[in-house]
Amino acid sequence: MLIFAHEYERLVHEYERLVHEYQRLIHEYQRLVHEYQRLIHEYQRLVHEYERLIHEYQRLADEYERLVHEYQRLADEYERLSGEY
Repeated sequence: MLIFAHEYERLVHEYERLVHEYQRLIHEYQRLVHEYQRLIHEYQRLVHEYERLIHEYQRLADEYERLVHEYQRLADEYERLSGEY
């Protein structure tokens, strides 16, 4: 009977160890899910920022193009006026 009690005690101890390990793994899983969600949020923020920068770049490129045309118009006007005098 003593051998049975000793084996039972060992099994209970092993069971408690496995429960503890299971709880640790659940905690680690929850931590990883949280980190994954944080990374998804950060990725979405970066995509949004990237899209904003693309729009800003396009706006600046359009403005640059407008200024180049305006400069060319003024240069042509200057040349025309210089030729008259």
